[in-house]
Amino acid sequence: MLFAEFFRSTNPDALKRPTGLGLPILRRIVQRHGGRVTVDSELGVGTTIRVLLPAADA
Repeated sequence: MLFAEFFRSTNPDALKRPTGLGLPILRRIVQRHGGRVTVDSELGVGTTIRVLLPAADA
């Protein structure tokens, strides 16, 4: 669900959950460059999102 695409809803329960485009766009860009995105999260502490990209050929 974290990387789910943004959508609009008229469902009151769905409107209570935050949605957005940032992470789905990030994941798509990173994947197209041959990388990956990892997420570490701990409730009450915080979240770390890492973008891992392959090294460029020299």
